[in-house]
Amino acid sequence: MKERINSIRKKNKYVMSKKSWRYLSGTITFIISILIMWFTVSAFLVKAVPSNSFINIVSGESMEPTLRSGQFMFASDEAVKRGDIIVSHFPQALLDIRPEKKSVTIIKRVIGLPGETVDIQEDGTVLVNNVEIDESYLTDEHKKLTYMEGKNNHVTLNSTQYFIMGDNRDDSYDSRYFGPVNIDDIAGVQSTAPTSQTGTKSIVIMIYLCVMMLVYKLIDIAVIEVFYKIVTKTNRGCKENVDE
Repeated sequence: MKERINSIRKKNKYVMSKKSWRYLSGTITFIISILIMWFTVSAFLVKAVPSNSFINIVSGESMEPTLRSGQFMFASDEAVKRGDIIVSHFPQALLDIRPEKKSVTIIKRVIGLPGETVDIQEDGTVLVNNVEIDESYLTDEHKKLTYMEGKNNHVTLNSTQYFIMGDNRDDSYDSRYFGPVNIDDIAGVQSTAPTSQTGTKSIVIMIYLCVMMLVYKLIDIAVIEVFYKIVTKTNRGCKENVDE
C-alpha cells in the first residue's frame, strides 16, 4: 500500500512538472466529476428512496404541517397504532389500474384500524365506531377540509385493512380516494422525530461533499495514470528523434 501511494505521488509530481499536460488532465478530471455529480443527483437525491429502506425522504405537501418536503423520516417494523405515521405502498387494487405506482411509497397517518368503521362527517369530524377521534395534530382549517363529496367517507374495514389520510386534508391522495391499504402494504412506522429541513440539507450537503471529494480524487488519480503514460511516452519519442 505504501509503495502504491509513493508511486502515485511520483507520477503526480511528474505530470505536475509538465504544466500544459497538467492543465489538460485537471480540466478532464473536473468535467468527469461534474458529470458524475449531475447523474448522482438525478438518480439518487431527487428520486424517492427505495421502498425497502427504513430511511425515507418526505416528498410533497400531503403531511403538512407535521412533515414537510425534504425532511428525513425514519421508520421501523413496529405494530401499527391509530395516529401513527406510516410508510405504505399503494393498495393492489390501485396498482392493477396504475402499475407505474408500484415502486412509489406514500407517507400518511393511520386513522382506522382493522375491523373498525370510519365515518367522516361533513363538518370534518372523524368518527371511528361512532366515537369521535382526537385529531389535535390538525389545524382547524385542515380539519374542515377532511370531508370530500363523493369519496370514501364511510368505510368498514376488514381484518387486515387500515384507513389512512394525510394531515393536509385538502392536498392528500389517500384512503378517501383509493380506499383502505392492506397490512402487507405497510412498509414501516415512524420511529423517531423527522429531521428539520435545515438539518436534512446539512446532512445531505456534508455527505455529498465527502463523496464528491473522494470521487474527484479517485478520478484525478486515474487521469494522472493515463497522462503519466502519455507524457513519458511522448518524452521518450522526442529523445529517440533527437538521437537520430
